[in-house]
Amino acid sequence: LFFVWTFQLNLPVYLAPLAIRFPDQPLLLSATLVGLTAVFKSYPGVGDLGFFLSLLPLFSHLLPFMKQTFVIGGMLVATTVLAPIAWQLWIYNNSANANYYFAINLVYSTAQIFLITDLLFAQVKEIFMSSRLTRILQVKRDFYLTKGFSLLEQEDDQGRRPTLQLK
Repeated sequence: LFFVWTFQLNLPVYLAPLAIRFPDQPLLLSATLVGLTAVFKSYPGVGDLGFFLSLLPLFSHLLPFMKQTFVIGGMLVATTVLAPIAWQLWIYNNSANANYYFAINLVYSTAQIFLITDLLFAQVKEIFMSSRLTRILQVKRDFYLTKGFSLLEQEDDQGRRPTLQLK
């Protein structure tokens, strides 16, 4: 009963900081909580990760900001291949023990945690880049308002505009 409570209390612990950090991103928050539910299940399943992975195309705009996609993909492919082999060797052939399967589950959960953190860091970086882009666009707008859009619209000290002469 203690372990069941411990695993189930993880979600409220992560819910408050994530809700504070991403108050205007409810879809990201719910997808992250679905991913955390898949991580903290006592017996992880492929369907839990599959549901979380099916939500990831909603965040395709964050893909350029994600840095560990190759490592995460490799870990997920390796565990997808090795988990049934370890299960077969442990349960049916009796030539391996539970530690092999447990190690594969640890790598599987680590890949999920890397995926969730990479997604959240990509969102933070995207927010930072968009705020920086907003600042750059504001500076550019101010420049155009003071200097004009074209060099031909700028006036000199005597109020004359330049003329374009073709030679």
